[in-house]
Parts: sequence; structure tokens; C-alpha cells
Amino acid sequence: EDIPWESVSLEKKVDYARTINKKNINAEKTIVDAITLLQHYKTYSLFVNRNRCLEQLIPRTEYICMVIMQDGRKSSSLHIGKSKQGGYENINISDKDREEMITDCKRLLYADRIEPGTYDVIFDPEFSGIFAHEAFGHGTETDQFLKKRSKGEEYLGKKVASELVNMYDSPVVENASASFIFDDEGFLASETEIIKNGILQRGITDGYSGYKLNLKRTANGRRQSYANKAYSRMTNTYFGLGSNTLEEMLASIESGYLLRHPSNGMEDPKGWGIQLEGYYVEEIKEGKLTGKVFSPVIVTGYVPDLLESISMVGDEIAISGLGFCGKGHKEWVKVTDGGPYLKLEYSNIYE
Repeated sequence: EDIPWESVSLEKKVDYARTINKKNINAEKTIVDAITLLQHYKTYSLFVNRNRCLEQLIPRTEYICMVIMQDGRKSSSLHIGKSKQGGYENINISDKDREEMITDCKRLLYADRIEPGTYDVIFDPEFSGIFAHEAFGHGTETDQFLKKRSKGEEYLGKKVASELVNMYDSPVVENASASFIFDDEGFLASETEIIKNGILQRGITDGYSGYKLNLKRTANGRRQSYANKAYSRMTNTYFGLGSNTLEEMLASIESGYLLRHPSNGMEDPKGWGIQLEGYYVEEIKEGKLTGKVFSPVIVTGYVPDLLESISMVGDEIAISGLGFCGKGHKEWVKVTDGGPYLKLEYSNIYE
């Protein structure tokens, strides 16, 4: 049931945040501070030209829940959160999610450093999401093709990933935070298939780059505000479904790691190098998680090599996103990303 944000009093919202904070503070003696953030904002867009007049109002609600731990000179922090379209009905921080966050944060407090090397790894859906965002987000924004700043242009119509890999950018994912009815150039929203069975199908376009490159338009012309230029930008970018369970992936690994809780990533669209950073790596031995955790972690390599190394794809998708994406250091727009669990073979990992 939809609950308009304005229908819930400020006092009730503050009381809820304080209750969550109190639960977190009392959950573990090493927790020295906790933060709960609830927020709601609306984006109103009006597009008018000689052919059409369009308007849309997009309400977004999100929460962030964070704990900070300390034991002597050791400290760690971890957060969870969700951002969705809608109202106060999205504010539901479950005890299960909180308890998992607290357990993981305590493991990080005493985590070892990982030995740099090449390993079999499993990405959880959040790690898969940052992989999708960095690997084929900026690399297939076609304004970069115009400027000859993307190696992705050289791979159009060619094999760039394992045949198990499908990838999409779609502003029509239901309730996803980066979805919309039309982009900032008045183009109606629709799904774009970026990779199909390992073959790079196309890039994502804005009006100018699509026209100059004679490419079919996609709904990716986005601007930070009315005062900014529209560029080719991502929306909800994610890996498609496979047929494997997490248990099957774990069982296939003699020695490797499960990666969770990503922090950030970087990509060089021109050289197609990629770097994915995260907080949490759990050891896998003989097909089972051992409970031994390492932190931090960096996965790096050449984008096609990493995509080619995907040998198993999960059967459930999760899409999330608390942040925004910039074009370089500016031009911020709302994005989300995600996918299923992915198994990658022989990935380069550093501390």
C-alpha cells in the first residue's frame, strides 16, 4: 500500500530512526556509534517541443543504516540501505538485515589482509552491480564514442563476454530508483540490451551522439538539471538471469572467495581497465564458506577478460542503488545497478 511521505509526521519518522539506532547500539558492545538516515525527494520534469508536451513526477524514498565498531585501536564500519520509487512504505529496516550488517561489521573488525593473487571468486548481487556499472556503463555511453574515448566502440557486434552473459540498461524496471517515463530529451523509456549471449549489441545514446553516429536512439539522454547539457547516461544497469544457485557456485570452488559489500569502482573507457573495490571477502574452501573474512579487496583487470571469465550466473536478480553517477567529476544523475550472483574464474585480487 502506498503511504505518501507527507502523511507521516516528522515526529513519527524521527522516533523510528531513533528506535533503529537504539537497537543497533544495544546489539553489540563493540558498537560505538550508529546512524539511521531516512529521506524522500521528488523530481519533476517537463519536456516541451514542437511535437510533444510531457511531464513526470518521480518520488524517491531511501534509508541508510550504519554501525561503527571499535575494539582498542581497531575500528570498522558498515552500512545497508535501499532506495526505491514511492513513499513511506519503503521505510522498512528489517531485523534480519540489521543483524546481518552487525555480524559482518564485527567480522570486518578482526579481518585479516588478503594475499594478492589470482583466484576463483563469487560476486554477490551488489558486487555484480558495480561490475555492470563500471564495465559497460561508461564504456558504452556513445558520446564517448564520438570523442574516441571508448574502446567499447571497437567491440560492437563482437564477442566481449562469456556466452552466459546478458546485460541490460533499463529505465522501466518497476519501482527502481533510476526508472522514469521519459528521458530528459523527451524519448520514451524502454529497455536496452547491451550484451546478448556474450556479444556486445550496442551502446546507450543521447540525441546528439545517436544522430551523429547514425545509431538507433535509446532512452539515455539525461541531464543533472535544466541548466546542464544532456549526455548519454546509465539508468538501471544490470546482468541478466542465469540458471545456477549460490549453493552450486560454492560447491564448484575448491579454493576461492565470496565478495560482498562493494564500496566503489573505477573504469578507463579508453583502455578498458577496471577496478572494483569492496569491504568484505569471505573464504571458500572445498565448496563451503569458512567464516574467515578479509578486508579490504580490489578486483582489477581488462574488462573483456573479466567478462569472459564468468562461468556461472545466478538464478535471482537484485537491483539497488543509494548513490548517483557523475560524468567524470560532475553531471550527477540517479542510477542503480545489480544482477545475480556471478562466478568468475582466475580474477586478480589485491588488498
